[in-house]
Amino acid sequence: TEEWKTLTGEIVYSHDLNAFKSAIKLVSEYYSLIDEFDLEKSGALAILKSRANDTAQSVRDTLLQKARAIIEVELTGEDTNLRKIRDAVASGLTEITESSAERIARTEMSFAWHEGANADMKASGLVSQVKWILGDESCEICESISQANDGIYLLGEEPQLPVHPNCECDTVPYFD
Repeated sequence: TEEWKTLTGEIVYSHDLNAFKSAIKLVSEYYSLIDEFDLEKSGALAILKSRANDTAQSVRDTLLQKARAIIEVELTGEDTNLRKIRDAVASGLTEITESSAERIARTEMSFAWHEGANADMKASGLVSQVKWILGDESCEICESISQANDGIYLLGEEPQLPVHPNCECDTVPYFD
């Protein structure tokens, strides 16, 4: 499980870093604000590594819990053997890992995008506020965030995006 956790962390970090770099490039080009963004000085790399490790640990723990639950069910049945338990675990975790992988990838890409956009806005020195924009299928939590202060927050004091897995909300620069 430790090897799996390490590999998951490396994959999440790699994807987050690529998304973050793309976000920086797109925002920089769109606003013509900065020529080059220093990932080391911004602290972004440390944030992405920490987030990737946390995600890998969470996914690992969830899979272990699911595997244990499957094993417990199989052990209570008749005609239990190692092969039957192995097949049940493999089958049960395949379904979980495919849907989980998609949700995790979508959520982590969103996180990386927002971190990159915020880093660029901060580096520009021009943006001091952001406006919360609801996604197409917003939840009650995101709607309340949008309604507070008319959805306008000081840059760096807005709620962290994504608020939850599959969150489609966003923030944009806000100028009075």
